[in-house]
Amino acid sequence: MNEKDVIMAASGRDEHGSGKSLLRLEAKRAVKYKDSETDRDIFLEDKVVNVFIGNRFTTVDIEFDDEYDVDFIGMRAMLYDFSDAANSMDSESGEIPFLLLTLMPKECMGEYFVCGMDPAWSLVASKPLGKEDTVRFIFDNNFIGAFEVDEDLIEKEEGETEIV
Repeated sequence: MNEKDVIMAASGRDEHGSGKSLLRLEAKRAVKYKDSETDRDIFLEDKVVNVFIGNRFTTVDIEFDDEYDVDFIGMRAMLYDFSDAANSMDSESGEIPFLLLTLMPKECMGEYFVCGMDPAWSLVASKPLGKEDTVRFIFDNNFIGAFEVDEDLIEKEEGETEIV
């Protein structure tokens, strides 16, 4: 599959009206010379995702049932917490906060995924003059892409044992 095929597989609704992707949003911190740490994450199975790749930016909209959807409220709270000034980058310690969004199209589960990091975000309405019920992420095209799952790497990591 090429990148556009994976994007198409991840976007929209299936024949039953459900979202075509599983998604995970992570608020992470990278620290110089260490693995990044996840502060908070959300995993959703049934939300409709729409991805649009433009010349310079890629837009990912995650639609919720309405502004009272529990998942929408949770994601909104997570994003507001992430964007608090106290959580800003600290250049002295080398700590860098970032968001990581992963979409796994259900039709090619375990084979391909879309991953983007460090987006701008906003809350928008899915219908004109409607209430905010959609989270919109805007990625620089250099920070989002479609990838094939590397089964050899997964097998290698599963085969490693930790000596204590």
